[in-house]
Amino acid sequence: MGRQQPAGSRHLEALRNRVGDIRLVAPRVALAIESNGLVMTDEDGRLPHIDVELGETASRAGQRLLAAIDVPPDSPLRLVAVRTGAPWLEEHPKLGPLQPFWIVVTMALRGKPDRLGPWMRTADVPLLSAISPSLPSDRFAPVGGDYIRSIREHVGHERVFYPWCGAAVRSGDRLLLVREQGTASWHCPGGGVEIGETPQQTIARELDEETGLVVVSEQLIGCWTGRQRTYANGDEVQFLSALFAGSAAAGSGREDRTGEIDARGWFSERDLPPLSPPWDRHTRLAFRSSAAVLD
Repeated sequence: MGRQQPAGSRHLEALRNRVGDIRLVAPRVALAIESNGLVMTDEDGRLPHIDVELGETASRAGQRLLAAIDVPPDSPLRLVAVRTGAPWLEEHPKLGPLQPFWIVVTMALRGKPDRLGPWMRTADVPLLSAISPSLPSDRFAPVGGDYIRSIREHVGHERVFYPWCGAAVRSGDRLLLVREQGTASWHCPGGGVEIGETPQQTIARELDEETGLVVVSEQLIGCWTGRQRTYANGDEVQFLSALFAGSAAAGSGREDRTGEIDARGWFSERDLPPLSPPWDRHTRLAFRSSAAVLD
């Protein structure tokens, strides 16, 4: 398949040497390169993929992979899915136990170059055939531990990837927003992904904790991977943020029980509260129907 696709990750290798056998979240871009109703795979039936490095975006990693496997960028990359958690837990021979944070993008090729084969039906590729747009809200269970805290015990305040999933919950023309404790920052509710969780399970758990609502996540709105933040305590992160459309299936709402949120409200696009970057852009996407955004 052209040149060998990159394997491993400098970031993950360095982290593994310091954290022991902790299962690590591995930010990963997978390419579903389509032609004539088929998708390109490797000899084992897997999509070409590459791990995202600290300091780069998923889009940049995708371009790196295209160059490595000699695929001309005939069309732009289009985000189709974000998937984490079981059943995608992985025992990597070099990097140890991982939980890939799959960012699945697609592109179309004119023709079907034989040098890029083999090719398979989309339904026969496990990563694509197993992606579901939503899970019933009662399909999640609390997952023990705190992924970021377990990493911090070994790396202190150094920058790490922070996987986050949230929901843009609509009721008619209004959107549910919450405000972070002690700040003026309003945003869509959500939180950090824990080991073993899918995005849908993270959203169900976080929305229950923060709002008391039973929320079912639906179509993907966007995935943003380049934003960095330094918290007041000195902790540095690079976000892997996936925002899904959502709907409240049950619950009347209640105060946040985590202490992280001090206000919430339903807002139309005409009366949004003050929004800080990047939520000034992300929030407005929730009011529009369009292809999922990748950045």
